[in-house]
Amino acid sequence: MLDALGNLGDFIGGIGVVITLVYLAIQIRRNTEQTRLNTAAETWSGILDAWEPLYHGENSKVFRRGLAGELDTDAPDFLLFTMMMTRTLGQFELSVYQAQHGALDDTLLAMHSRLIQTMVTSPGGRDWWDNAGTVLFGKDFVAHVTRIIETPDARLPNLSEAGRVADQ
Repeated sequence: MLDALGNLGDFIGGIGVVITLVYLAIQIRRNTEQTRLNTAAETWSGILDAWEPLYHGENSKVFRRGLAGELDTDAPDFLLFTMMMTRTLGQFELSVYQAQHGALDDTLLAMHSRLIQTMVTSPGGRDWWDNAGTVLFGKDFVAHVTRIIETPDARLPNLSEAGRVADQ
């Protein structure tokens, strides 16, 4: 009789362990999904913060002119353009890093990559990237941007052309 009760206890204990493991697996999955959602929100917030200087004074016009390749590299506005490109692409570098470590969804990385592509394939953006960007950023991000430049299959409207419409 005691053996039967011992076996029953082991059986019930085993079921309890299985139920606990299933519960923990569900909780881990939910936590992982919530972490990804938080990362996505924080990443977009960071991108918006990186673009924040564009909303002040003549900065948006300087940025548009920089993307269009209309700035002399000796002009004070070129320094502002460089700072805005560095700030923005620095945030996108964080997106690539997060995606490489599984914290950012591939769909969001693709959206971010299209924004990067728009910036670095514009005439001034490409010149800036070739002369400064490849030096300022890490090798993984440089490789990512290089792939974006070499695969122009999903081009977005050129920001410099869009900016001209907004300036008129």
